[in-house]
Amino acid sequence: MKVGVVVFPDSESHRDVVAAFKEVTTWEVVEIWHKDDSLKGVDLLVITGGFIPGINFVAEESPSPILLKIVTFAKRGGYVWGIGNGFYALCKLGLLPGEIRSNTDGRFIGRNVYLLTDSRQAAITWNIESSTIMRIPLAHNRGAYFASQTELLDLRIGGQILLRYCDKNGNLSVDFNPDGSVENIAAICNEHKNVMGMMAHPERAVLLSSGNTGGYPIFESLQRFFRGK
Repeated sequence: MKVGVVVFPDSESHRDVVAAFKEVTTWEVVEIWHKDDSLKGVDLLVITGGFIPGINFVAEESPSPILLKIVTFAKRGGYVWGIGNGFYALCKLGLLPGEIRSNTDGRFIGRNVYLLTDSRQAAITWNIESSTIMRIPLAHNRGAYFASQTELLDLRIGGQILLRYCDKNGNLSVDFNPDGSVENIAAICNEHKNVMGMMAHPERAVLLSSGNTGGYPIFESLQRFFRGK
């Protein structure tokens, strides 16, 4: 199993992602510079937070050649996971339904939040029991997920809503929706279940030294999912 972590000039958390995979798995983990010509034969691509040059243009016009390669990789069935701005990128590239907007209150959010497991149909939640609650860091000023009513219906029917924001007891309400995401949605996947996106940062909550291991189950779920393939 080989994981590729895409690195842009202003990437954030890519080192945390690498460290998390090395802590939880025995997989080979490589960094892929955004102008590299090759995806290095990876089985899973991870796009982390930070500014992504060219993401507001179509992939073919982007100064980051990797974006077009990501689209091709995903459409051929390759697994892609977007975290933070990586989730935004996957929506912009058309690999995930809906869009990411500015937080409804217009302010930056930087704190731990609670996430409730909704669907286990994708790799990041495959091994996590339904209704499990995880405490994971969130850090963004643009992270509110929105989708049309048709898209939301498709997400529900397809089991594509993976995680929702909740309180520490698993209750869903607007009071525990940190950024105004529709229906408290915190993570989704595409209809084929190979492209996943979330705004929270589980990679920052894996190592014991972080003081929070709430993100560990997500990396463990990935490990067990791919072990069974």
